[in-house]
Amino acid sequence: MDGPIRVLHVDDEPDFAEVAAEFLRRRDGRFEVTVETDPVEALERLPEENVDCVLSDYEMPNLDGIEFLERIREQYPDLPFVLYTSEGSEQIASEAISAGVTDYLQKESGTGQYAILANRIENAVEQYRARRILSERTRQLERLYGNLPGMVYRCENEPGWPMEHVGGAVEELTGYDAAAIESGEVNWGENVLHPDDHEETWEDIQQELEEGASFETTYRIVTKAGETKWVWEQGTAVYADDSGRAIDGVHVNANDVGDGNGDGNGDGNGDGTEDGTNAELLVLEGFITDVTDQREHERELQRAFDELEGILEGLNDAVFLHDLDGAMLYVNEAAVDRLGYSREELLELSPRDFAVSVDDDEYQRRLEELETEGSLVFETVHLTEDGDRIPAEINATITMYRGERAVLSVARDVTEQKRQEAQRRRRSARITALHDVATEIGSSETREEVYEQVVNAAEDILSFDIAIADAAEGDTLVPMAVSSEISTDQYYDETDVDADDNLAARAYRTGESSVVEDLMKRDAAPADTAFRSAITVPVGDHGVFQAVSTAPGAFDDDDLELVELLVAHAASRLEQLDRTQRLRRRTQQLKRQNERLDEFASIVSHDLRNPLSVASGRLELAREECDSSHLEDVVRSLDRSEALIEDLLTLARKGTGVAEVEPVDLRKIVEGCWNNVETDDVTVQIETELVVRADESRLRQLLENLFRNSVEHGSTSSRTESDDAGKADRNVTVTVGDLDGSDGFYVEDDGPGIPEGEHEQVFETGYTTASDGTGLGLSIVKRIAEAHGWEIAAIADETGGARFEISGVEIAD
Repeated sequence: MDGPIRVLHVDDEPDFAEVAAEFLRRRDGRFEVTVETDPVEALERLPEENVDCVLSDYEMPNLDGIEFLERIREQYPDLPFVLYTSEGSEQIASEAISAGVTDYLQKESGTGQYAILANRIENAVEQYRARRILSERTRQLERLYGNLPGMVYRCENEPGWPMEHVGGAVEELTGYDAAAIESGEVNWGENVLHPDDHEETWEDIQQELEEGASFETTYRIVTKAGETKWVWEQGTAVYADDSGRAIDGVHVNANDVGDGNGDGNGDGNGDGTEDGTNAELLVLEGFITDVTDQREHERELQRAFDELEGILEGLNDAVFLHDLDGAMLYVNEAAVDRLGYSREELLELSPRDFAVSVDDDEYQRRLEELETEGSLVFETVHLTEDGDRIPAEINATITMYRGERAVLSVARDVTEQKRQEAQRRRRSARITALHDVATEIGSSETREEVYEQVVNAAEDILSFDIAIADAAEGDTLVPMAVSSEISTDQYYDETDVDADDNLAARAYRTGESSVVEDLMKRDAAPADTAFRSAITVPVGDHGVFQAVSTAPGAFDDDDLELVELLVAHAASRLEQLDRTQRLRRRTQQLKRQNERLDEFASIVSHDLRNPLSVASGRLELAREECDSSHLEDVVRSLDRSEALIEDLLTLARKGTGVAEVEPVDLRKIVEGCWNNVETDDVTVQIETELVVRADESRLRQLLENLFRNSVEHGSTSSRTESDDAGKADRNVTVTVGDLDGSDGFYVEDDGPGIPEGEHEQVFETGYTTASDGTGLGLSIVKRIAEAHGWEIAAIADETGGARFEISGVEIAD
């Protein structure tokens, strides 16, 4: 016991008290003695002093030793009190014992008595401190375990485990009341612990105490009613250091803990703790709870696992069962086959031995995560006995195996999955690269550049060794680009598109792609007989791409899909180049046509108009000199010639094109056009609010020509005179309205209409039913409509008149 021993010595003879104090100090330097001559004043000092023991005389003024003891016991029932007096008698001793004295010692002559006195005080203080420790431990135990489903205990470390204190659900667990166990009437080791488990339990606990101060174990007990229960016990050794403080969880050596004979201290000193301090084992403390149901559940789990084991043997996935330290408990046949070890060899290994990059730290980290989450899925790489590396996906979970927690891991070989993932990444990279190439293809200026880009991409991106691109020229396929690795004798200079034994010709004719795994098994005639497999894709209507290999089965569906993507970009650009070329030709044609039209317009405008102007002047002079009905016929002929010239000039100068389109209010432009036409007695009715996108000037021409057509034909037709007579007495009305569906408009009149069977002919150049018509008006209308991308149709109106429907018109928002 280390630490000071503080003594309050009360004696009315101060000289004797001082002498006694001095001898105590000399006996043991730990003694700190305070002398007081008056017991009343001593009582007042006690609350202020941290006293371990009171040493008192009997004969003293104010209070004698017994009265002084009784006063102390009122406030300090457990404080050590040694009566040290020269008045020795049985009566005083009896009274002292009854008052609660700790020890009684009679004063004697000589100095030898002080050694006895010091020993008595040391023993009294040691016992006092131990009781205080255990009392505090009891309060801690009751506070800590009070609500747990089991019992708490404090016992000595002896084979019978005599219990000093038990609490909690003692009777519920054992059938015995706490008092019977604490008194020793019921001995835990002999009466409660199952006799078949006694020796093993003792050895297990002593083994764990050698390794540390705490332990846990599972064993059976027999209750008062004879029922067998499984219990789980968790306990710790409580030590006291030299100052008398309790120490929990101190690791001590086997020799320092005890020799198993029940004294709890092998050498009686209790020294040799891990940190170098002295300690003695006081008691064992712990908690015991009923785990019978849990054990039964574990047994059921074990039975289920035994059944499951038969299933696990039939799995294709490798199964490993190991304890929490990594010691292998079970492996299935798939694990044996995959790793190449025998079953016996695998059972000697740990997952750390064949899982690449899983060291002790990584194993511990995953185990902690597994215990927290309950299950865990992760990837690793298994190393076979031959050194091969197998990627594996591990699905691990905590389970019970033969009553102990273990880790069950199912390892799936993901080699194929990894291969497919790599293939998907490679394919994605190829597609990205092909889209980049599409930009380059889109900027190619010639067919040759397009085909060169396709072959280069096939080599660089698709990793094809031999590729060729043919262009269709008439009835022949002609090579436009070939791989750098191919020689001239390995491809045809040209191929007839009708050739039946040529894959490229067949693909061009049918427009269908093909992958041939073995050319030897197909009706094909490759340019080089060394070629065994081929992939062929038509480039639209422009040509054919083909890649070949000397190995059978060199191409698959992924290759085909990527080639078709590449070729689609090429076909699109070739189509653009063809359109550009056609547009250039058309532009040249139009340029030449416009030049001819300009020349024609010049002739019409100058060479025809000048004579007509002269003729008109002469006619006017002739009408002044004479009055003849023939002159009116000349006027009509000249007017018709002038109208014909105007229509021809319109066709020649404005052609069939339109300028920039813009939103045009149809109602407003109809009103303006109607005002520009000589309408005689014809009226217009506007039933539209559409705003259309059109070239306003050309739309105006279209409407004016339709209005003139209605006015000029409104009172004449090819019908019989009786038919015309019915309409001659009323005015003609022209109506402009919306088509059903609002994708265009119509212009109709209630005049005599178009002769039956001639609705398609009215738009032909030169067609007219009027004697003074030019036959160009409706032809101009059709050309203007088509220039806008519209469609125009002439149909019979319900009233019998003419109706022109213009559809496909873009309506402005």
